[in-house]
Amino acid sequence: MLMILFSMVVFSSCSGDESDGGQGNPVSPELGEKLLVGNWVTETLMNEEVYIFVSFRGNGTFEMQWKMENDDDIIVACGTYQYETDYGHITLSCEEGTAYWVTNIIHGLTAEGFTLANDNGTRCKYVPTELTSLPGFSDDEENKEDENPDIDVNLNPEGTVAEAVDMGLSVNWANHNVGASGIYDRGGSYGWGDAQGTCYSTDVKWYPSENPPMNITASRYDIARQKWGEDWRLPTRVEFIELLDNCETEWNETLGVLKLTSRRNGAVLYLPTTNIRSGKEYSNYSDEEGHYWTSEMSTRSTDYAYQFAYWLDVTPSMSESERYKGLSVRPVRTNPDYNPNDVPQTGKDKIMGTWTITGFKPSWQIVAVFNMDGTYEIMEYFDEEGDGEYFGYEATYNGEYEVRQNTLVIKKSKQNEQSAIVGTYVIESLDMNEFALQGDNGVILMGERYNW
Repeated sequence: MLMILFSMVVFSSCSGDESDGGQGNPVSPELGEKLLVGNWVTETLMNEEVYIFVSFRGNGTFEMQWKMENDDDIIVACGTYQYETDYGHITLSCEEGTAYWVTNIIHGLTAEGFTLANDNGTRCKYVPTELTSLPGFSDDEENKEDENPDIDVNLNPEGTVAEAVDMGLSVNWANHNVGASGIYDRGGSYGWGDAQGTCYSTDVKWYPSENPPMNITASRYDIARQKWGEDWRLPTRVEFIELLDNCETEWNETLGVLKLTSRRNGAVLYLPTTNIRSGKEYSNYSDEEGHYWTSEMSTRSTDYAYQFAYWLDVTPSMSESERYKGLSVRPVRTNPDYNPNDVPQTGKDKIMGTWTITGFKPSWQIVAVFNMDGTYEIMEYFDEEGDGEYFGYEATYNGEYEVRQNTLVIKKSKQNEQSAIVGTYVIESLDMNEFALQGDNGVILMGERYNW
C-alpha cells in the first residue's frame, strides 16, 4: 500500500497548467547539483488533496514527506538520488519498505523551482521552502472519542540530548538512548509511537492509534524528534541492518553493553542492555538482553512493530514486539558527510550479513550468516508440509568462507562435513540485496538479503 501510494502521489499531476514544454531542461552538472540541493514543497495540492515536501541533500540522499490535506499522518520515504544533467532525469532509489525505484524528468530547474514529470506526461511544480518538514500538525495528541486514562508524566527519565557518532554510514547514531544521560545508561522504556513517553496502557490503540502509519520516522509520533528536536528521528529497519552489517560486535559483560566497532572508520557505539516494560511492570532479565525500536510497523500484524534485539551469545537481529511494550530508543540523524560512492565495495563487503538461499535442494531453504571475520553459520530448513513455509529444522553448520575475485568458497570443517552446500561457487551476480551462484556440480543458488 505504501509503495503504491508513493508512486501515485509523487508522480500524479498537480492542479494547474505547466507550459515548459515536453522535454527536460538540463543545466550544467555543477549548476544543476547546486540548484537541486535544498528543501522544496509542491506549489499546489497534488490531486487537490496531497501535500508533498522533499529535501535533496548534498551527499546524494533525500527525504520525502507527504500527507493528505485533512489528515495529520505523515508518510516518509528516504533514500538516494541521482541527477543526470544530460537528460534532466532524476532517479530516486528508496529504502526497502518505503517506495519503488522511480525515474522522472526535471523541467525548468532554477533557483525559483522546477517541475517534476513522469513518463506519461503528468507533472507537478515544486518551489523552494524554509520548512524542514511538512506543516499542518501539532505536538498535541490526536483527538479521540475517549481519553487515555493510563498516563504518567513521571513514567520515564528526562535524560539529555546525545552527541552524534559518525560510523561512516548513511546516518549518524546518537551516542546514548532517549532518557539517558550517559553512553552506558539504559534511559527510558517507550511504547512504539508514544511521542511523549508517558503512556503505560497495554492496549495497542494508544500506540499511537488503532491505524497508525507503517513508518513513523520524523513524524509527530516519533519520540526522538519530539524530545530532541527535528534533526533526530527513529531509525528504520534498513538503517539498523546497515549498522549491524558494517560493524564488529563484542559483548562487554563488565559494563553490560554491546560494543559495535565500525569497519568503515573504527568509530565505536555502545548499546546497553535494556528493560522491557509492560504496563508498569519491568522484565527480570534486563541484564541479558537489549531491545530497541525501529520506526516501522510489522507487515505481518499491525499489533506489532519491528525491533532490533540482542541476547547474550546470540547474533543481534531484527524481530518484532507488541507496540504497547516499552523498549529503548536509539535515535539517528542525517550524516552530511556520507557519500555512498566513497565507500569501497568488495565481494566480501557485499556478501557479509544474513541471507536466505534457495536452489540447494527441492523444498529446502538455507539461512546463511557470513561474518566479517571470514566465518559463517548456515541453518538448513525444509518445507515439511509442502505449503511453502520452511519450518522444519534440519541442522546448523559452522565454518569459514573466502571470496576470491568472482568466486565464493564455502570451506569444509569437522563440524559441517555433512552439509551439501560446502564447495566452490562462481559468483554470477552479486549486489547488496541479492546474488546468484553457480556451483561446481552445476547447481544454481539464489540468495536474497534476509527479510527480518
